[in-house]
Amino acid sequence: MLSNRSTVPEIRFRDSSRTRWGVDVLSLSELRRRAPETLRAPQRLRFHLLLLVQGAESDHMVDFEHVRLQAGDVLWVRPGQVQQWRLDDRLKGTLLLIRPEAMAMVMARVARRHEPPRLDAWPTRFPVPSPRRDQALRLLACVADALPRSGEGERGGDVLWHLLLALLLHLEHDAARSPVSGTRLDADRVHRLLRLLDASTGERLAVHEVCRRLQLTQSTLARACRSTQGLGIKEVIDRRVALEAKRLLVDTDDTVSRLAERLGFDEPTNFVKFFRRLEGDTPSAYRNRYRG
Repeated sequence: MLSNRSTVPEIRFRDSSRTRWGVDVLSLSELRRRAPETLRAPQRLRFHLLLLVQGAESDHMVDFEHVRLQAGDVLWVRPGQVQQWRLDDRLKGTLLLIRPEAMAMVMARVARRHEPPRLDAWPTRFPVPSPRRDQALRLLACVADALPRSGEGERGGDVLWHLLLALLLHLEHDAARSPVSGTRLDADRVHRLLRLLDASTGERLAVHEVCRRLQLTQSTLARACRSTQGLGIKEVIDRRVALEAKRLLVDTDDTVSRLAERLGFDEPTNFVKFFRRLEGDTPSAYRNRYRG
């Protein structure tokens, strides 16, 4: 019998009287004390995680991509992504954890008056230069100070939401900087493309079908992908499928045949060829590498 049992532990938000609004701030040293057993193996988050690195360097992995962290960097991990800590003991930093429901409350407040931060477009890692880094740390400290007071009814929650919004808007300036940049309209189009692909993981969408569903011409979408991602439409689609394949390989016990079916491939051999072409390895070898 095939199994969908997850082999990657889900890390959920820890509720307490201090974190009743779904927000927490802690240092990396406190994280090491809280959950030392979870810091070496891959894990799937069910909340937003923001790390502001304050000292030393270390490696990290997000959705099977290597990330090198150093002082002044922000690490941004979204709910559902697979990460693996490779913490150097000397690494120092401050973590902000936000439940999806809490993030929705923050976004609802800013949307009334201004355009909210485009969190889906934030890169996994981006540098924050000084003195903006010091300002971000002060905002994080204000959020931490507000947590015990957030139990004081709705007023406490409002204070917390506004502080979080101030922090996110402050970081948006640096998150928006990217080696490959395009117009805001191009970024919006690619954002719609990625959302479509995330919602269609069981289909093998052709370029013309993607364009039809997005109501964009192929030349328009190709220009947007090239200017913001440095890739063609087909490459963006294939990379998204490969990412979902990697998540399923590590996260479930499904056979390669079952995974091929779930991802919309008509034959397992086509899936194996596809995966080897993009990742340079077979699906089974990739699973063994991450599962030991």
